[in-house]
Amino acid sequence: VKRFGMKDFLKMPTIDLSSGQRRRLQVAREFLHDMDLLFLDEPTVGLDPLVRRGILDYFKEKVKEGLSIFFTTHILEEAEYLCDRIAVINQGKIVQVDTPENLKRRFGRAKAVEFKLLEGTSKELSERLSSSDEVSKLIQDEVSGTYRVTTSRPEIVIPEIYRLAEKYGLSVSSIYIAETTLEDAFINLVTVDDVRRPVNS
Repeated sequence: VKRFGMKDFLKMPTIDLSSGQRRRLQVAREFLHDMDLLFLDEPTVGLDPLVRRGILDYFKEKVKEGLSIFFTTHILEEAEYLCDRIAVINQGKIVQVDTPENLKRRFGRAKAVEFKLLEGTSKELSERLSSSDEVSKLIQDEVSGTYRVTTSRPEIVIPEIYRLAEKYGLSVSSIYIAETTLEDAFINLVTVDDVRRPVNS
């Protein structure tokens, strides 16, 4: 009860529970049985980050105790944090099965360039950078002001960032090439022309 954060609504009628509370109850109910194998379909949907991390940590503990979990999710950070092996599904077919590290190594060809501006954010710079042929994705964190640019050519994109910053009277306060994420590898994997490559198992 404590681990799933259910103490506050333990005695409430199910009909009065929020969607997140119902989700916690559904997942907790699965662990009432003694089993060797458990299938969970997106169990953390609708949960706040703190509760979600607590539940994922609980899953890890159960795995160490010998439980095998088949876990489906669209949140790749969860898959990377929790799973020993990941099956990537594209258009209803499994296209790769491997460890998170191997997937990043094999398919994380794109690099992530992260940078910040002294001035915070710039709509003009974001639009120009997004339109570059060398940029496959640009994410801007409105809170921290961090830009994350996915590219296979950081040696071209980094000078372009400085050029655009100078053009718009901005100053780059920090910039570096970040570690390839599972999301980077996933995007590369599911967008390649030939997804019929042999599946590792």
